[in-house]
Amino acid sequence: MGGVNYLLNNEKAREIANLLDEDFSKCKVQIVRSKATFVLLKVYELFNSCFSFKHIKGVLQGKVAGTYNSDLKTVQVYLFNMKRFTSSRPVFTLLHELRHYYQDANNLLNEKDIEYDCDTYAENTLIKYQKQINMILNK
Repeated sequence: MGGVNYLLNNEKAREIANLLDEDFSKCKVQIVRSKATFVLLKVYELFNSCFSFKHIKGVLQGKVAGTYNSDLKTVQVYLFNMKRFTSSRPVFTLLHELRHYYQDANNLLNEKDIEYDCDTYAENTLIKYQKQINMILNK
């Protein structure tokens, strides 16, 4: 088996989000396993006026592991771009993008160092909830 990439799915991502102190219940989470699924999701977004060719290009080139879409209040994690990362990368990316949702919900997206804040949050949360996250992923 290829590590956590194959263990993380939408249901488990939601369970992880529910563990956290912040309320992520209004944030939609999508674990995207293939480029074909990614393209279909982007076609959907095209009709919801939050479409970006620059973003699509970055994802298809393997440069983007996840995103938060503030228009749709949706976190997406792109497993197909994580073959070269560590096994904790999908969960780190999920937590990082959930932090962007939190920043958006609390009007903090224009603050300085939002990426650093997201990385720090993801790192600390992985450490704090390591046991529970592992239990969810290994069900």
